[in-house]
Amino acid sequence: MNTRVLKPTNAMPRFPQTEVEPKQRGTGFMDRIFGNSRSQVPVCRTEPLTAPKDPIVKVSPPLEGNFWVESFFNALTEATTLFAKRHVELVAQEDPSTVYKVREVKIECKDAPAQFHRDVLSLPALVRNRVVKSRMQKAPGAEYLMLNDFFGSTIAADVTLLEGQVVQTMVSYSGSRFILKFAFEGDYVTRIDVPITPPQVVAPATPSTTPPSAAPELQSKLPDAFGDEIKLDPSYPRETVLRAFTTEPAMNSHRETQLRPKVAATVQPVANIRLRSIENELVLPLMEDEFPYTIGRHHSFKGYSVRGQHDHHASQVLHEAEGVGYSSFVSREHLVLHSFDASTKQFQVSTTKGKNGTFFRAATMPTHFLLPLSEMAKGEWLKLGGASGDGILELRIEAV
Repeated sequence: MNTRVLKPTNAMPRFPQTEVEPKQRGTGFMDRIFGNSRSQVPVCRTEPLTAPKDPIVKVSPPLEGNFWVESFFNALTEATTLFAKRHVELVAQEDPSTVYKVREVKIECKDAPAQFHRDVLSLPALVRNRVVKSRMQKAPGAEYLMLNDFFGSTIAADVTLLEGQVVQTMVSYSGSRFILKFAFEGDYVTRIDVPITPPQVVAPATPSTTPPSAAPELQSKLPDAFGDEIKLDPSYPRETVLRAFTTEPAMNSHRETQLRPKVAATVQPVANIRLRSIENELVLPLMEDEFPYTIGRHHSFKGYSVRGQHDHHASQVLHEAEGVGYSSFVSREHLVLHSFDASTKQFQVSTTKGKNGTFFRAATMPTHFLLPLSEMAKGEWLKLGGASGDGILELRIEAV
């Protein structure tokens, strides 16, 4: 009879065995005195059955040579906030309808490294100005600024151009630290979208004994400044006289006080403007006291005109070669030269009336931009009404 030996069923399950890395001789005594000087790393002899893996995150390296962009525009954002808080917020708190209209931002960076100058100036002016305007609109405190007539920014790399209300920020670039100075040029203006509360008529503190018949002229209705009618109380004190609105001047013109006396001065041209149409050219001076200049199609729809602020009748130019049926795509007030900055040698230009576009180097110009004389000196032409072809007006501004 065979006898089977049964093995106990409650035997412990077998797991993968691990070994402890053997210690070197003599380390036990040192461990008892100074503690375990190194961890005992278990050496696993078998691979784990399942091991969850962490997802691999790839971080793209920053673009080489472009890290100056964030430094530059972050400094602009900080400067915009500083200017709004220091120079506009206090005025706006007293009068909520007051804001600051920014026409131009001048940036002085003469203390920056030469490579920073090259990087900033290598950015096309139209692109740089578009980003500058966008950063200003997003800056904290931008609600106190108005940018609908913003012409652009000027970079002063080697000279000092800034004066007046200037703010400055510290910039880190390529291991060096330097200061950028910003000047926001413009004017304090009143927003027309802010409601204005009309003044209230305050009743007199003491009762009057004047009978209603004593002041018949006060019973009439007078329009106030907002178009409403004010009903006057006939019991108002007789000695108080209200003067009705009239178109007659309150005093003779020769007795009025002149706020700004006229001073005779020698007016010099700041530049010459050269016009070209159908291979005909004309050169006209731009006088410093005639800005803004309006350039476009003549009101007779034949030829063109360059009209200063004191020219009531625009002269007709470049119309001799236009034959019967000739058509031009230039608007009557196509382009405006608002002002000329003698320090930067550039013009503030707007093309808000030019419906058919204004082009420079085959690029469409924005409604507001800065036009430097240095760019005109390269032989380029501004094209009004079309990028190429006939039926357009081309112009160039030349230094005197």
